[in-house]
Amino acid sequence: MESKPKSTGWRSQTAHFWGHATSIAEQLTAPGHMITKDMVAHALLHALVEEGEWPAAEIAGIMEPLSWSMVDSRLANVAIEYCHAFADEHGLYLYEYGPGGVAGKTWYGHPPEKEDA
Repeated sequence: MESKPKSTGWRSQTAHFWGHATSIAEQLTAPGHMITKDMVAHALLHALVEEGEWPAAEIAGIMEPLSWSMVDSRLANVAIEYCHAFADEHGLYLYEYGPGGVAGKTWYGHPPEKEDA
């Protein structure tokens, strides 16, 4: 099966993954303990390497995830779904585009329940 390049640009797989990494970082940051989207992305990709779901290269005896720029559409989807699973497991929200192209918070893959007025 031929690999398909991942999408880039606005509302792409790349933007989707980094948007989720940003949302997770914002929720995990505590006063005096800054967590960046780069830290979150690196940790998520390391977890995928450990699970055998992401390609890696050995650097100084440590298996490092291959760069996001080197993966195809299938692997990009694996990383995005891993973000969803991580957020669900830890009770974090993510932003997703809904009907009409409007972004909104989601918990466990669904918009929050509207409170009764």
